[in-house]
Amino acid sequence: MMEHALVLLLLLGPMAAGADWFVDARRGDDQTGDGSPTRPWRTLTRALEAAPRPGPPAWTDLWIASGRHDPALGERFPLRLPPRTALHGAGADYTVISGGATVLLEGVSGAVPAEPDPRVRVEGLAFVDGAIGISVDGTYATPPLVEARRCLFLRNQTGIACVRASARVEECEFREQNQGVAFMVLEEGRPAPAVRRSLFDGGVFGVTARNVRGLEIEGCRFQRFGSAVLLEALGAFGEIRNRVAGCVLTANEVGVRAQAVLGGALSVSVLHDTLWRNDVGIVSLVSAATGASGKLEVVNTVVWESRVADLYGVEGGAVRHCIFRTQTASPNPAPIGLSGNRSLDPGLQDPEGGDFHLTPGSPALDAGTALSEGVPARDLDGEPRAVGYPDIGADEWGRFLRAEGAARPGGIVRLRLWSPRDPFLPYVLGLSLAGPPGAGWGDRRLPIVPDALFARSLVPGFLLDRPLGLLDEGGEARADLRLPACPELAGTTLHAAFATLAPGAPGFLQTLSNGLPLPIER
Repeated sequence: MMEHALVLLLLLGPMAAGADWFVDARRGDDQTGDGSPTRPWRTLTRALEAAPRPGPPAWTDLWIASGRHDPALGERFPLRLPPRTALHGAGADYTVISGGATVLLEGVSGAVPAEPDPRVRVEGLAFVDGAIGISVDGTYATPPLVEARRCLFLRNQTGIACVRASARVEECEFREQNQGVAFMVLEEGRPAPAVRRSLFDGGVFGVTARNVRGLEIEGCRFQRFGSAVLLEALGAFGEIRNRVAGCVLTANEVGVRAQAVLGGALSVSVLHDTLWRNDVGIVSLVSAATGASGKLEVVNTVVWESRVADLYGVEGGAVRHCIFRTQTASPNPAPIGLSGNRSLDPGLQDPEGGDFHLTPGSPALDAGTALSEGVPARDLDGEPRAVGYPDIGADEWGRFLRAEGAARPGGIVRLRLWSPRDPFLPYVLGLSLAGPPGAGWGDRRLPIVPDALFARSLVPGFLLDRPLGLLDEGGEARADLRLPACPELAGTTLHAAFATLAPGAPGFLQTLSNGLPLPIER
């Protein structure tokens, strides 16, 4: 009996293991190749047909060398990608898939009825001159979840199209597309889609979503579109919630357009965005006559130099801590001077040249609020956003805490404090094992809860060599964190934060840093 069981395990073992296969358009051969590194296949068509499918949870990974994959090479489009398949290109500048006005890549829906992991993944590829770069349709079967990373979509009608399906898009570029990413209907229970840290340049629509729940657009840049972001609720699908956060939108006809008609219910949050020199910055259209309802929240956002209007049809009560100048067709205009709103030049570095960082004298500095859900943790440069009073717009100007070195019992971690707006101000640097949600006054809250460890850190020589000090002329200081050789600390997380102190600030806290978690190695 044991021998039979061993034979069965040996037979099933390879099916559960992942597999790596290789494709090379220049030196591969579909007739004599076997998909190995030394004898790669020539076409993706052959690789997807010939590569064995391992059983779950293993993946099939196709590694694609530099080259152009098009019909002249022998590719047959659309390329069909089953769940748990990943395409790894040599980089979007080197590995190109070009189909000639057709669908280039199609996620296969329902290939395995009880598929435990429906994801497909593409990275380091260019999708060029197709009708659709990547298409997924889950209308009649459970679709895969597309994960696209560091890909280029160039001169397609649509870069990524998802119908009743989801996608997670990160660090991609969409250039000269009719539509960059298009989502159509996503019911509850499906993974929420996200588009993050991607560039959209030129076309009619950047990202469109109709009746799509949970869409998050974060850290992206949109320029030269008809409507950069178009969010819609149509019909009785329940409340649709979307978020646009930390984005830069410039030189578009419309930056963000949110509309609900025919009984649709739409809730959109626009947080920490910078919109500059669009025809219209933000548009809200709700057809109450057809039973539609909508809520558009605009918080910590710069909308400036719009040619027609910064805000169009936006309910003023939902606009807080924003910098804007003009508003049109609003039944209740947002008050300038109240709710943190102001009408002052935001002091952008060089918007004409594409630099939307804040300058040292910008009225956006420390003028935002942290009392809003969904605030992005990082700014347009990937730097942590300050707590307490963050800056308005997509950029966070300085003041953050970083660590150099690994945290381990008995070791030393060097902390870098940076708050360039606060030169020569005293700082207090504290530690905590409790971490978030923090303590403070109103929205001026330190992101850690002071505890016994925090109090002890204020005693010179215990844990921190400089828990109190002065920032230098550049608004910078360094402190060494000396962890005691306590085995009990291993596996815990130490939280650090600092605040600069000024007599006239609320609670004497001038600027508060991000909270820095330091996992302590075992």
